[in-house]
Amino acid sequence: MIYLIKLNNKGMSLVELIITFTAFMVIMIGVYNLIIDSKESLRDKELIKNVTDYSSFRNNEIHYDLITNKPFSVVIKKSINDGFKCMNKNCSIDKNSVDVSYNNKIKKIGLGLLKKDYCKDIYPCAVYFYNNKNEIGTVTIALNASKDSKIGPGILYGKELDVKYKKIPNVSDVTINTSSKNNNSNVYIDYKDNLFIINYPYYLKDQINYGFKIVYPFE
Repeated sequence: MIYLIKLNNKGMSLVELIITFTAFMVIMIGVYNLIIDSKESLRDKELIKNVTDYSSFRNNEIHYDLITNKPFSVVIKKSINDGFKCMNKNCSIDKNSVDVSYNNKIKKIGLGLLKKDYCKDIYPCAVYFYNNKNEIGTVTIALNASKDSKIGPGILYGKELDVKYKKIPNVSDVTINTSSKNNNSNVYIDYKDNLFIINYPYYLKDQINYGFKIVYPFE
């Protein structure tokens, strides 16, 4: 024999209570998941904004200076195992220094100075030379792709010895590829067919490239 337990008229049956509680829990779990998804979406949007702003600023700064300075020569160190190489005219290099000439002006940079004070052991690194009010000016560009380094991935950039390092924001969420092959998915600096190429791609989990590539033609 089955006995039904009835509450007073103002109360709820046990079955109704269970159904109500279950429905409440389903709603609460749905609200919780919605909040989590919203927070994740907001974080993703903020992350994309941060890395996009970084790339846009670096790209505009480097590109604008190239167009304004109109460099005439460049030296590049492509990896930690390579030495600096003159990539075009008006430049010579020996075991001790780089000599650059322009309009009867000569600028000599010791290789130790070039490595430690210009590039600060970050590679690939390029130093280009330009006419700065009848003097030979320098601009340093060094791309760091290593997450293992103490400073983290980012870009070293500046004129003369006034170079500053800007780290990529939210670096733990960023993927950067390094390889000896120069292709659009890898970090590299090169000079080929009178084209100065600076490629700094990096990716988020959506596999979209938020970095930049600059191709500047030397005259």
